[in-house]
Amino acid sequence: MPRASRSQTATGPRLLRRTTRATTRPPVPLSHEDIAQRAYELFLHEGCAHGHDLEHWLEAERQLVQARELTRPARRAGGKAAN
Repeated sequence: MPRASRSQTATGPRLLRRTTRATTRPPVPLSHEDIAQRAYELFLHEGCAHGHDLEHWLEAERQLVQARELTRPARRAGGKAAN
């Protein structure tokens, strides 16, 4: 917990709040299983066409990242979550 510092004013001592930068946690990496499941769904959706595994994998990652970003709470200026 940040310590408050003391400052002298004309009316006496007052506590100043220590300002801290809003820290963001790094996103939790997507699991291999989640990506594999979504890539398999894309494979099935495209009629089980073989030879597109990398495209399905990359598209699955893109979709999962996008879905995660849409479910995160929006941030306002100042680093506080919007309510």
